Amino acid sequence: MKPSRLTPSAQELILCKDPEIVCETYLFEPAPEEERLGFLFAAAETENRGGIGKPLLDTVMTAIQREYYRIPTRSPSTSFEMALHQANLILYDSAESGIRDWMGHFHVAVGVLSGSQLHLSVAGAGAVLLARKSNVTNISQGISHFPITDPLKTFSQVASGEVEARDALFFTSAPFESLFRSVDVGRFALEHSASTVGSRLEQLYLDQGHRVPLSVTVVTLLPAYVANPKQEATPVQPSAERRNAVPSVSGPRSPLIIKRSGVAQAVLLIGSISSHIWRIAKTWVWPAVKDVSRGATKKIHTISIPKPSLPKPSLTGILRWGFSLPKSSKIFAGIAVLLLVALGVSIVLLQHKRASDAAIEAASQKLHEARTKVDAAKTALIYDNREQASGLLTDATKLTRELAGGTLYIQEAQQLSREITDQQDRLQKIFRTNAVNTKTIGTFSSVIHGKNPARLFFVNGALYAASSETNAIAKMGTDGKAELVHDTTTGIGFITGGNAQAADKTILFSTEPAGIALFDTKDNSLVSQTIELTSLPAGQAGSPKALFLFGNRLYAYDEKQENIFAYSKTLRGFSGGTPWITDANATKKDIASIAIDGNIYTLSKGGKIQKLFRGAVAEFAQASLDPALSSATRILTDDTMLNIYVLDSVHKRVVVFTKKGALVRQLFFENAASLTDIALSPDETHLYALEGSNVLDVTLAEGTEVK
Repeated sequence: MKPSRLTPSAQELILCKDPEIVCETYLFEPAPEEERLGFLFAAAETENRGGIGKPLLDTVMTAIQREYYRIPTRSPSTSFEMALHQANLILYDSAESGIRDWMGHFHVAVGVLSGSQLHLSVAGAGAVLLARKSNVTNISQGISHFPITDPLKTFSQVASGEVEARDALFFTSAPFESLFRSVDVGRFALEHSASTVGSRLEQLYLDQGHRVPLSVTVVTLLPAYVANPKQEATPVQPSAERRNAVPSVSGPRSPLIIKRSGVAQAVLLIGSISSHIWRIAKTWVWPAVKDVSRGATKKIHTISIPKPSLPKPSLTGILRWGFSLPKSSKIFAGIAVLLLVALGVSIVLLQHKRASDAAIEAASQKLHEARTKVDAAKTALIYDNREQASGLLTDATKLTRELAGGTLYIQEAQQLSREITDQQDRLQKIFRTNAVNTKTIGTFSSVIHGKNPARLFFVNGALYAASSETNAIAKMGTDGKAELVHDTTTGIGFITGGNAQAADKTILFSTEPAGIALFDTKDNSLVSQTIELTSLPAGQAGSPKALFLFGNRLYAYDEKQENIFAYSKTLRGFSGGTPWITDANATKKDIASIAIDGNIYTLSKGGKIQKLFRGAVAEFAQASLDPALSSATRILTDDTMLNIYVLDSVHKRVVVFTKKGALVRQLFFENAASLTDIALSPDETHLYALEGSNVLDVTLAEGTEVK
């Protein structure tokens, strides 16, 4: 088929009486040098929002028109895609400037027709329908996201195909398919001009009393010998004016004849028969019954009671009076009582049904709204819009809890709750330990008796733990086999904490009374080290709350003086003790743990992580978490690790950050009874957790992800 034969004819149809809704149609004809790009059609609908809706639609469509025709040498498909991209940028700028209300009600269908090639795209619930040989198909099905969550994806996909002579296209806003039956639309479009199709759709809309706003651009492709010259002689022309109300119809007209279905015909037939029976009963049966009743009454009066008196106000009198009535009256009275009872029962059942239907409808709306928000959150997460996804999931959680508290859609609510949990895990980058990636490799209870160890260290290819009651030190290989490598030691106080130094294959323990002891994993020796803590004289109770050995210097936090002190290595221990934090803006109070990789990372009791370089605060943008890190107790990293690991014992999780503060993962130990301490293998492929006296091994991939 030659493209020159397919000159389209178009008709605009805007049916909108709601002042809060803006409906528009757009028709653009190419200039002579733009002829290869063809025609541009669109139909749009959005909310007015205080006068913002129409300018927004006009701005978007102007951008599409200008970009599409800007370079006539481009192919129609490339030009169309670039035009849609330009529209998305304008909508993104609008959202960034604070105008975001349009995202919930923005329905646009736009397409270009170049010869026999059609390229189309839709936003929101807009649609493009093709009528061919009385068959109507929605050819834009599934190419848009609704509701719109990311302005840059408003027009997200393009569909292309070929059209034929006698085809009709309908570019329409959301409700077209719900307002008109496809059989009627197909019948209207069959061998008729665009103006005829448009007028018939308008007439049907008014005849059915619709009030739903609607905008439609009708495009027909009739050969020259079929089209009416008076109506189809001119091709598409740009619309000079836009209409915002239902156009008036001049002169009387007959309603359109709509074919009725078999059910509708049966209902009409039953109604006609019932009406006919009622007329017969009213005309013939009822007078005959009255005559019989009158004759029977006269007969009874003549035989038994010359002058009937009113029944006595008693049950016996009422029964006697009822039995004295004629037979026909008794029959009618019985029927009346049955009808009255049936009416009462029907009213009660109807009220119950209405209440039940209202409850079902309300629950269904909540379920649908919650599902919509979950789907929107999934889309937002695809584009890393975490803030919006968080808000959507919060709303969906609230709706799901309301459903779970009722009696309807319980299973659906439970399923949706699981989906919300999955999406919240994605949002917070949560991984949960399971039998696949986690195993208990061994226990220290066989060699360390009494109180469970409080700290776990990975040094020289093995795990070490110490008893806080006897100072006994145990070693466990990665195969889970445990052995006692150092027996009870006296004269050094009691071990309370420590820090492992992988390079020297040693562990520096803090003790109470105030002091430190060095354990060498090469020969399993434990030697007391001399140190003068700045605020605690030797022999006085207390120990460093947080310490870290880095190179030849020891860094310990002094809780009383609220600073980190640096000590130099000597032959018998450490000396010096100079304040290290010099920045007045640094957080110095309530530091629970420190870790060093050249920078010093401090963990405050409130969960705040601070990065310090040469005593001053360095840049560290800590990601927000849900739940917050308010109960974190330990921070772990060194100069060989890529990430920072934070232990949150209360929530039984380990949070992994980059060294710039971005969230990498949250690892939850839901099946663990407790979580006391953690240790990492040097390559960060295994995380070891101390649960009581048991050691859990979690397999990691690339130091960050759970396998």
